[in-house]
Amino acid sequence: MGCCETRDAPANKEKKNNSKEENSHSKDLKEFKLKHEPGMSFCLSESDEIVDDKVQEIIEYSSTLKKDSRWIQIIETEHIIVRRLDGSKYGDKFPVFYSKIYFDNYIMPNIIIRQLNDAKERKKWDKSISDVENIRENLDEIVVYTYISAFGYKGDFLEKKTVLRRDDHVVMVSYSIEDASKPPIDGVSRGEILMTIQTIKYKNDRTVMTMITHQNYKDVFASLFSYMIPTKIKEWGMAFRKRVHSLA
Repeated sequence: MGCCETRDAPANKEKKNNSKEENSHSKDLKEFKLKHEPGMSFCLSESDEIVDDKVQEIIEYSSTLKKDSRWIQIIETEHIIVRRLDGSKYGDKFPVFYSKIYFDNYIMPNIIIRQLNDAKERKKWDKSISDVENIRENLDEIVVYTYISAFGYKGDFLEKKTVLRRDDHVVMVSYSIEDASKPPIDGVSRGEILMTIQTIKYKNDRTVMTMITHQNYKDVFASLFSYMIPTKIKEWGMAFRKRVHSLA
């Protein structure tokens, strides 16, 4: 009998560990709903159903990309982590960046979403951009125009953003589109957002936002300075944390 008890012990331990993880997830899910449910009115696209095939593709691909063993840790602080990967299926010549921002406590998702997607709010804290404009908003999408002018580089982006609510998190997906209201400008490089996915989740008593972004600046000068991007992401993340905490 002692033999059987010894044989069964690892299995029982594994069951206990699985049960512990399930209970932890259930607690996070319950707390997420209790803390955030009243603030889920985004004034932007909010849907449980993915109707955009490109959005679905990016969500599924990003899950695979996170598990890639080639990620290189560039920055790790108490509040921000930045990693780099040399390319994705959307472009093998441009680095992909993964970042994680830890907030100090519970943050309502709608506060974060507004600071990221409302042009008037974004201009108040985001010094990495020269101008930003919400071109179109409706129940299905928001189209955002961003202009950057720095260090002799002039470039812009036009992207479609979708906000989706899940059981225990919120996900925002962006990719570049064309729009007749904002054609390319002479002398300004129209970059391409190949993929951006941001996830807001309650975890271990605080809100955490993760982001994977892959961009083609379509400008040789800007591409040469891609090694500076992790530092810029860190600076952006610190400014973003400060702004969000001031409103929470």
